[in-house]
Amino acid sequence: MDETVDSDVTPIPRWKQDYYGPNRLKIIAQHKASKLRNKDKIKVAGAAYYQKNKAKLKAQHKRYAQENAAKVRVRSKEWSFRRLLKTYGLTLEMYERILKRQNGCCAICKKSPEGQRLHFDHDHKTGQFRGLLCARCNWAMGKFEDDPNLLWNVIAYLGSSKGLTVGVFGLPTIAGATLKQKEVA
Repeated sequence: MDETVDSDVTPIPRWKQDYYGPNRLKIIAQHKASKLRNKDKIKVAGAAYYQKNKAKLKAQHKRYAQENAAKVRVRSKEWSFRRLLKTYGLTLEMYERILKRQNGCCAICKKSPEGQRLHFDHDHKTGQFRGLLCARCNWAMGKFEDDPNLLWNVIAYLGSSKGLTVGVFGLPTIAGATLKQKEVA
């Protein structure tokens, strides 16, 4: 063999290459089955190894995170986003459809978040996903505890300071014209 070999890498003997090549799928299946049979032992051994080498592993992790800060930040954001999709039972395609339906904007204030993702708004009692909100509107919804009565009180309060009165259906009116409630899709 005329290949240049990195001094840190041990070359794989030819007999191993000849065996593993044609038996690759069989070997992978055996490894998976072994891991399933011994998952408790593997977990205990992993925890013991971590406890024994905690300082060394933390130092390696810290060094990797420092040397690859941008990569780690991107991976962390991607992981967080995938976790949110899974939490609310959404696929990436569903998220993109919702985002398109909202024109890439917050469902409440209709503003586009500059350089940030929209937040996943959900009902805190049922966990049901409702829509995508900017950070400010999501924060406000949380502060008002998703209570429509509190929000109507806010509308009435703001309306009274601007000369609005409450109409027949509880909607603020200006000179007899009722503000129309937008249809929720």
